[in-house]
Amino acid sequence: MMRYLLLFLLFLPMRASDTWHGSRSTDGDFLEIESVLEDHVSTIQVQTAKAALDDETTNRILSDYQQLIPNEFKSSEYFSPFVRFWFGVYTRYTSSHIVIHDKEDLGIVYGVLDFSNVSGNQITKFARASILESITKEKTNEVKNVLKELSEGKTESRHALTVLKILQDSGSPPPAESFARKKYFLSKLNNIRTQTGQRNLIEGGIARMSPYSLFLKDIFHEFQLPPELLSIPFLESSFNNNAYSKVGASGVWQFMPLIASYFMPKKTKFIDYRNNPLISSVAALHLLSENKKILKSWDLAVTAYNSGTKHLVKARRELGVSSLEEIFKNYSHPHLGFASKNFYAEFIALVYTLAYRDEIFPAEKSIKPYSKNTINFFMAKCNLKTKDILDSASADFKDLNPHFDWKQKSLSRGTIVVSAAELGQKFLKISYASAASSRPHKWMAQYLKNYNCSTR
Repeated sequence: MMRYLLLFLLFLPMRASDTWHGSRSTDGDFLEIESVLEDHVSTIQVQTAKAALDDETTNRILSDYQQLIPNEFKSSEYFSPFVRFWFGVYTRYTSSHIVIHDKEDLGIVYGVLDFSNVSGNQITKFARASILESITKEKTNEVKNVLKELSEGKTESRHALTVLKILQDSGSPPPAESFARKKYFLSKLNNIRTQTGQRNLIEGGIARMSPYSLFLKDIFHEFQLPPELLSIPFLESSFNNNAYSKVGASGVWQFMPLIASYFMPKKTKFIDYRNNPLISSVAALHLLSENKKILKSWDLAVTAYNSGTKHLVKARRELGVSSLEEIFKNYSHPHLGFASKNFYAEFIALVYTLAYRDEIFPAEKSIKPYSKNTINFFMAKCNLKTKDILDSASADFKDLNPHFDWKQKSLSRGTIVVSAAELGQKFLKISYASAASSRPHKWMAQYLKNYNCSTR
């Protein structure tokens, strides 16, 4: 039996992934959706929520009871409601949960839809997504209708009383004066937003990151950057190297093509360095280092990864302030709105999530990382046949180089590859120190100029 659960919470809210992986629909899909909705509408049930992480554990971790979070990345009072919200998204609810909430006051949650049981071989991925979208829209409209009723002074229904209590307990209760009260409810009606849980995606990302954990530790150390910045690729993609956004961002760090061209060699028909988690990590650390030099603090530098430095530099100069919190309180600009504020809050929530991951994800399977100093960067000294490289390379060579389309016949001089084994005299090894001192798109000009195929 298929059903979904509507879960009302009075304590913790929950954002759906910005990346949409669609599929072509058919008439059969739509017939299936209509059939499923018609057949199961009578089986829908409302039950009590059970989050993967309980309130006590959530509060304990967000208090940083083990003192694992450096002061510069601790959640401030201003960002606390946002951080708590996103921490819930990453640790309490999976992608089978959709939360209906207020987009400005993240302490207001109207309900959590649990679609865990909407599955089965008889339901295609497209049909399931359409069913979820249809039911979510229906339940969202129900909340909007209740808020409209409240704006008209109607408080008799059970749903109206439930929503009214949620708002009264939120810390921003409805005002008493009638006109202000009507305006309040109508503003809440326009602020409704839905968010998909991501616990399972973050847990999967930790597993995907694990093989590279020692490399990442070493390269962060070489850059002399705080390891907490590793939260960014979890925010951007759940450390999913196959993530590709509808606006063209790609890879674990979700580089846009233009920004990538400033840090990595130019994308070609067969090579896109954004899709190598190790090469793109070096590029991202160069970008973050430069952001920090420009903006002076990590709250601004991290936010600039999403919004760029231009508007933050302007706000910092005009206001004479040095913190992100002061900018959000005193500066208004469309480029520094909901997305920017929540980007930093998501980042901090993931700092806490990764710091306490052993406690949050106790069932996480340990994946053996590549041993220390095993993974290295190499550059081809000359044009080389792809087949010859693959024949002599280790078995994991393709896995370490997902930036290649292996249909290409050869690698050109200057091509960067990653290997867990030495590649011989036709390749130049790039040390971690060299990688940290120069952007990858400059490596050929800086490090390869004195080498050729006959160099021993």
